[in-house]
Amino acid sequence: MDEMNKINKISNEVIVRIAAAAGDGVASMGELFAKICTRNGLFVHGLNYYQSIIRGGVTAWNIRISNEPVYTQGDKIDILIALQTEAIEAYSHEVREGGLILVNENVKLDNEKLIGVEVIVLPLIKNVKEIAPRLKVLQNTIVLGTLIKIMGFELKILEDMLEEIFRSKGERVIEMNHNAAKRGFELGEELKPIDHGLKFNEKRRMLMSGNQATAVGAIAGGLQYHAQYPMTPTTFIIHFLAAHAVEYGLVVKQMEDEIGVVNSVIGAAYGGARAMCATSGGGFALMTEGLGLAAMLELPITVVTGMRGGPSTGLPTLTEQGDLNQVYGASQGDYPKVIIAFSDIVDSYETMIEGLNLAEKHQLVVLLITDTYLAEHSETLEVGEINLEVENYPREKPKMEDGGYKRYKVTEVGVSPRSIPGEEGFVHVAGSDEHDEWGHLISDRRAGLPESLKIRNAQVEKRARKAINASKEFKPVETYGAEDGELTVVGWGSTKRYIQEAIDQLAEEGIKVNSLHIRYIQPFQKEEVSKLLKQAKKTMIVEMNFSGQMKRHIQAETGIGIDYELLKYDGAYLKTRDIVEKIKEVMK
Repeated sequence: MDEMNKINKISNEVIVRIAAAAGDGVASMGELFAKICTRNGLFVHGLNYYQSIIRGGVTAWNIRISNEPVYTQGDKIDILIALQTEAIEAYSHEVREGGLILVNENVKLDNEKLIGVEVIVLPLIKNVKEIAPRLKVLQNTIVLGTLIKIMGFELKILEDMLEEIFRSKGERVIEMNHNAAKRGFELGEELKPIDHGLKFNEKRRMLMSGNQATAVGAIAGGLQYHAQYPMTPTTFIIHFLAAHAVEYGLVVKQMEDEIGVVNSVIGAAYGGARAMCATSGGGFALMTEGLGLAAMLELPITVVTGMRGGPSTGLPTLTEQGDLNQVYGASQGDYPKVIIAFSDIVDSYETMIEGLNLAEKHQLVVLLITDTYLAEHSETLEVGEINLEVENYPREKPKMEDGGYKRYKVTEVGVSPRSIPGEEGFVHVAGSDEHDEWGHLISDRRAGLPESLKIRNAQVEKRARKAINASKEFKPVETYGAEDGELTVVGWGSTKRYIQEAIDQLAEEGIKVNSLHIRYIQPFQKEEVSKLLKQAKKTMIVEMNFSGQMKRHIQAETGIGIDYELLKYDGAYLKTRDIVEKIKEVMK
């Protein structure tokens, strides 16, 4: 064990992966261990590997632990806990040379494939039979006891957390889990401790996932109505909001399908509520006609869509960035919309607030993009990283003018007076057809007449000014790394932290690289991005799709091509070493 750490240790860091069949409680075990690490003052990055099945297969939870903030899952595993033979087959090749594998006693081992690692067989089945023969799930608690012992944690913190978790199930369940934890801890006493260099302390921090950050951001952003049909990877958003609906005065609805979702959000926005919904690519496809209706009615709605492997059902539990073209082209015709891609967990929180306020202020559709990795992984955050002091843009009540109320009045900024049902004197027509300032349709008997042509132009141009003015409030393009870098790496969405970690690793080797990160997809920050790309000596883009959708988008908007590309589309999570190796290849 000492030799393992001398050869393979990353300073003050350990990567643990717990793997078993779906339904065996791996996610719960991984989350519990991540919380134990967080409560001991450590930083954690937690990542779920799972399949689209309820039981069987192979599922895993990866926990990267450090004394410093960590923003990716890391590249190699230090400790693999494999509770089934399939887990060994799936993940043993990712264990670093000199690493440790803990296996259940019934796991079949192929020693020819396990060269350079230490394998320890734990009698989990035997111990479960002695505690509660019918509760196989207790093996999770036993192996956690072993893990915290060799990692140097106190048994009491595990016992305290087990009591918190099982308090509602009674003393008998708590006692069984305490006994299992103690058995595992005793097994760990027979093993060598891990010399990891981690320094424990009592500083309390938060452990938050991307979906949690998005949901909390929605609440902070003044959300009043949320509708959703559950669909990975954004399902947890509705779970979180429903759990806190009474506390924060929200209306949360699970609809029968995504068409019902978007139409109910349109109705809520028409009634004056701050309204949003969440989905993924397949559900978003059903929503797009409704987005056009919202644009014509000039209603503020916000949609979060989570990218996963497509097309169709595709790879429903894996990650991708293949929906950029879909979101960019959502619904027919020219209409203003703001599209922003979340880039990390804190940004998911902040952008959710930003999106709700941009929608409300400019009366337009805001589309926010996440993906499976970003939505479902978790990180340790400092308490101050989530700013709860938020000033939200208030709805401006309309004023009566000479000639009556013009709901779609042509204005310089594109935003017209907006009334909601029940405000006396502000009656207007809200139709899906093109209309004049009062809302009267020009799509039937007035269609094609000279007066209607002018009205059509005025309304299209007015709506377009919304997005143009919204873009004036955008944050600057984010850059990272050495100003005089030999290569500029372009990323968008969840590739941000991987790229930044790769830049840091290369800097330690004396290789100067920098990056620019795209958040705003529409309207595009053409001038800023063009300036940065023209300054670059070489350029490379990293994105998780086959066709290089962002690469083409950048060229369409700026006229500037990207020199090199790293495209990943197998559904597996990106790794920092993929980027490092590609950059070194390009730099040659």
